[in-house]
Amino acid sequence: MLSDYQTLATELVRDDAGRIQTAERDRAIQMAVQRYSKDIERLKVEDVVVTDVNTLPLPAAWEADVSELRSLEYPVGQVPPCYLSPERYGLYQKPTSTVIML
Repeated sequence: MLSDYQTLATELVRDDAGRIQTAERDRAIQMAVQRYSKDIERLKVEDVVVTDVNTLPLPAAWEADVSELRSLEYPVGQVPPCYLSPERYGLYQKPTSTVIML
């Protein structure tokens, strides 16, 4: 799919002088995708397995600088759903990774 956008951008942007480098074109496409993702949000719900009492791993589909943690349900499966207050969790940067800290 990325190659389709690269080809399309090359075809649509007339650069007979060769001023636009491949890296610049790819960076512009990446920025456009990030901007589009912010404008047209996609809601994804994912369960994570608890490995520690105080932290949770980020979901597998998490994209740095793009994804946003909107809510945290615990325990899962309650009717009605039981969501934790946003003050009770947040992202925490460890030396090797980012986790959700409770």
